[in-house]
Amino acid sequence: MNVSKIIIDSVNQRAILFGGGFGGNYWSDGVYEMSLLDTMYFGWRQTNVSGPHHKRGYHTFTYDTKLKRGLVFGGDTTDSYPNYNNDVWALDLTVGNEHWTRIYPSGYPIPARCASAYGYDANRNKLYVFGGWDFSQGQIFNDVYELNISTMVWTKFNPTGITPARRRNAAGVFDIFNNNFIVFDGDNYSSMTSETDILFLGSTHPEIGEWMATKEIDRPDISVSSPSVGNVRIRYILPVLSSIKVDIVDMNGRIVKTLYSGTV
Repeated sequence: MNVSKIIIDSVNQRAILFGGGFGGNYWSDGVYEMSLLDTMYFGWRQTNVSGPHHKRGYHTFTYDTKLKRGLVFGGDTTDSYPNYNNDVWALDLTVGNEHWTRIYPSGYPIPARCASAYGYDANRNKLYVFGGWDFSQGQIFNDVYELNISTMVWTKFNPTGITPARRRNAAGVFDIFNNNFIVFDGDNYSSMTSETDILFLGSTHPEIGEWMATKEIDRPDISVSSPSVGNVRIRYILPVLSSIKVDIVDMNGRIVKTLYSGTV
């Protein structure tokens, strides 16, 4: 199968695979598991799951670390013609009682889509979704949404800074150590991109993120030209191991204090 998605069921030490296709758009509703404890043989076996049939391709599949379940968002559900969705389903992973339940989040409605980049914040139990596309509407997205899994509320972000290009099939990951949502690569149907974009979420206003593309700040010197009063957040991204020095200067250019000097 292709475009299947896998999560790790940490409670039962198994990998869970769901959905995907057998070629073309013939999506599967099969759920398969592979034990991570069997050191003699790593093999997949189909798991009996009750509840509504739930075939899917190009969806998101996340492991909810709080309630120990799988969560599916969006994707394509139709074999003969693309039919994109914005629904959310929970997969109860209780051994011997695996079953599907549909969930109806509130908040800002996210448009139907598939092939989105996504990342899961395990510390705050939130799912971030970026981009994707809806072929039936001829739409490729570059928007970003947050699903608070604890409250099941969608929030649309309006980040400042450099907006990433519209794309689908991008890779996404959440950096829990620095509170960043990172998106890489993808395509806009006609061409590929190799951009890496980061959504900084560690601000005092978590609903307002800040996109910052590495190519825009990959330069030897960064300066804030206008005077600032109060708290100032300094962010930088280095493509390789580099030496940096962060100085605070006064209006006349004299160094008041060196905040950091070293290799990072």
